[in-house]
Amino acid sequence: MLRRNLLSSTLIAAALMLASCVIVPKNSHVNLSADDARLPAPAAASAAYIASTDVRHDVEWRCRNAWSGTPPERSIDRCLADPSRRDPDFVALAFSGGGSRAAVFSAAVMFELRRHGILQRADVLSSASGGSVAAALYAASCDDAQDCPATVNPDLRRTIWTESVVYPLLQQNFIDRWRINCWRPENIIRYATYFDRTDVMAETFAETLFGGTRDRENSFLMRDLNPRRPYVILNATNNTDSAAVPEIFSFTAEGFETLRSRLDLFPVAYGVAGSAAFPGAFHYVTLRNFATPAEQYIHLMDGGVQDNLGIESLWRILLRDNGDRYRDVPVLVILADARPATKAKSAADPDPRHFLDYFVDFSNVKDTYSLLMVENQRLRAREFEKYVKGRTRAMFLHLRFDRLKDAHPELFARVSSIPTNFKICDEQAESLKQAAAILVGEAVEQIRQDAYWGGRFN
Repeated sequence: MLRRNLLSSTLIAAALMLASCVIVPKNSHVNLSADDARLPAPAAASAAYIASTDVRHDVEWRCRNAWSGTPPERSIDRCLADPSRRDPDFVALAFSGGGSRAAVFSAAVMFELRRHGILQRADVLSSASGGSVAAALYAASCDDAQDCPATVNPDLRRTIWTESVVYPLLQQNFIDRWRINCWRPENIIRYATYFDRTDVMAETFAETLFGGTRDRENSFLMRDLNPRRPYVILNATNNTDSAAVPEIFSFTAEGFETLRSRLDLFPVAYGVAGSAAFPGAFHYVTLRNFATPAEQYIHLMDGGVQDNLGIESLWRILLRDNGDRYRDVPVLVILADARPATKAKSAADPDPRHFLDYFVDFSNVKDTYSLLMVENQRLRAREFEKYVKGRTRAMFLHLRFDRLKDAHPELFARVSSIPTNFKICDEQAESLKQAAAILVGEAVEQIRQDAYWGGRFN
């Protein structure tokens, strides 16, 4: 075991060194120019438009979910044109970061919400990091194999959104697959370019979740999203000197318009990788800015650095046009927060160092980052809740693990101890499903007691 771990560590170290040597200036970015005449025209059936912050929330959900034919916008336009098919409510779901812990918990929350008739009525999903894995998978999936919108690429098959299919996908050991893919001969050659370990992670997501192929051009592109699904916003952090401060970047029509880039031809797996590019484990996802005369780029890291809850984009939507557009709109926001409990040092321990801390205070850095993230999340959630409470006919339901502490202490201890990683065991996943059932059940009771929202769902 020791010999295998040593070999694995040596190979990874060598891969990291190879990935830092750029010999051939290629593979610097994945996105394509909107002005490139060599590219095919946008497909009539493209559903890339649902990756947007311009949420047309007043479409009645049954009308939206009855989409058929091309282009996909036709059904939405028809719904908006018919006063009897309008829906005044803004229903949003937000999914936090947290690796596979967040991905499985987010999916479990969606399955529970579907049982209560809430998921079907969601207008928009907004996510960060691990939550983006589940959000993107849902946005590309369908509910029924016999009635499933075709993809633009006929070779692609959508995931059927059932527990027997989705959970095994999300419970895969993505880290081991990533390690194997790092040492594929074609990837070793590409390390001489700008190709890096985050590109390999995008390939891993593509082959396991979004198309079953490592070829990004033959995996799910944004145009292949399901037009019957809610709008989806995958959030990353833009850490480029062209931004005044690090800011949220979303893989949406609006985000790509600022770059003069083609969203419809952008791989979904890269949107997920950009949202989940955890510092230390993965490098930036780089996009070319085609809107500038000079050759410029933006560099994207984990969305959790700026907003690990996925609610910032929702806040911006509701505040659009100084709030006039959404001033009197009823709002329901449900946040699936998979953050674990912080691990403070024991008061009885005179020296809380681990072995590696005798050389570099790694634990100190890790604890500091964790505490800063938790405090950022706490303050952001508190301010968002205050904003929502200031509105009429509005609810903000925060599904977080610490709500289990009193009534379900053992379950709380189990889910709070699941590390942030892109691998998870079956027992951990089962605990997350139990937590989702309890937390969603409590949230549904709150909804039922609300004067407005109590009568909105079956």
